[in-house]
Amino acid sequence: MWGCHSADLNLCRRCRRVSCLHPKICPNFVIEEKPLIDLFRRIRNTSGIRQVHISSGIRLGLAVRQRELMKDIIRYHVPGQIKVAPEHLHPHVLDLMRKDPPEDFYNFMKFFEEESKKAGKEQYLIPLFISNFPGCTAEEMKTVDEFLNRHHWSPQQVQDFIPLPMTTAAAMYYTGKTPDGTPLVVNRGLAERRPQLNVLKKKRIGSRALEPKPEFHHDDRSRNAQTAPRHGSRPEARPPDRDKHGNRDRFHRP
Repeated sequence: MWGCHSADLNLCRRCRRVSCLHPKICPNFVIEEKPLIDLFRRIRNTSGIRQVHISSGIRLGLAVRQRELMKDIIRYHVPGQIKVAPEHLHPHVLDLMRKDPPEDFYNFMKFFEEESKKAGKEQYLIPLFISNFPGCTAEEMKTVDEFLNRHHWSPQQVQDFIPLPMTTAAAMYYTGKTPDGTPLVVNRGLAERRPQLNVLKKKRIGSRALEPKPEFHHDDRSRNAQTAPRHGSRPEARPPDRDKHGNRDRFHRP
């Protein structure tokens, strides 16, 4: 969103909207991409800077409207994979989240694959989903389940809803109502929450894991390979008079 701005600040001062982007982008909100494009190009042309990686933080509703900026990011600034957070794919739940419609994610996914191919790069999109958001029932969760089945994806990072203080979502969780007073279905306790959590955790036939991989910079591959522990390797031995935290073991006997 860097570089985006309001066309008329006086309108913003009088505005009572909760969000500039939801349910629709405000006509007074100017979506800019040139300032960030220029900044990235200045960075790339700065002596001493090898690379700038963007691994997350993409707002889908803006990304599908910032084509030139996203082309630049996909071509030069993705370290092999990038995380995006549709968080859900059912329109009703996304509306409760004040998130972008599912079409924005589908369009961005297609755009990302096409631009990566044009750049001659094998890059991956890592979508993040959340289970048990207030108002999300088993029926709505099926939309996410069917999408993951269709693409043979098994997320390795699972996010279950947590009611954070001072958020609208937390108020919805504790009251069981939307901001306008409409009753909501809310899952509380592990017994009620486990089925949706299992939708994200289950292993799918022929799946490729959506798991973040180590990020290697052009000149750092050998250094990273030396410092990163190999799969199945034994942990580094510690002195016999120290515990696992490095503190002196007062019960040690030589």
